[in-house]
Amino acid sequence: MQTRIQKNFKRIAAHFIGCTLMPVTSVMATQYDAHIHGVAEISIVMEGKELHMQLHSPADTLVGFEHKAQTQQQKQAVQTVDRYLNTVNKIVEFTGNKCNAVEIEVDVTALLPEEHGHDEHEHEHDKHAHEHDKHTHEHDEHEHKHDKHEHEHEHDGHERSDTHIEITANYQFLCDDITEISAIQIKLFEQFPALEKVQAIWIGPNGQNAQMLSKNDNSIKLN
Repeated sequence: MQTRIQKNFKRIAAHFIGCTLMPVTSVMATQYDAHIHGVAEISIVMEGKELHMQLHSPADTLVGFEHKAQTQQQKQAVQTVDRYLNTVNKIVEFTGNKCNAVEIEVDVTALLPEEHGHDEHEHEHDKHAHEHDKHTHEHDEHEHKHDKHEHEHEHDGHERSDTHIEITANYQFLCDDITEISAIQIKLFEQFPALEKVQAIWIGPNGQNAQMLSKNDNSIKLN
């Protein structure tokens, strides 16, 4: 389900797509379909006084793993990244004009551990079934084999679903005058050593462009 800020981003992007020749939607789709460790994507759309920015990154690049957080250290790593991405002045810096963040949405839910209430219920149910079935050895053996097969099947499915996990963040800014913004510095490289490149694409009053950013060249040049 799309959030309001995501819908606003697509609405503004669609407006510019109708006024330009470059198929921006296909470029963005190609960006988000690619899952390359060490490479994040940023899309920026500017209209009026509004500036919308989306960040997509492989989870491994930011937290060091791509599965549900299991240890306390992994849970803390997810919380640290969540807090960092919610701190705008650590993410982006504007040159030439002042922009204030009015809405931020960071999504790290794919890395959060699942609730254990259902598992505990299943455990109690299995314990009761075991007590009942131990009086019938053959039935118990059959159930054991069936449960083992189901467990292996579920485990395989879990591994496949966690193969690629993305961390996403959406930012909405209000600027005094977007046309005066000359550059946007992306400061992610300072916090995440595994981040090697950021593919940036932007659309605004002066047209659209794309730029590959790195630690030594982390500024989007608009003018």
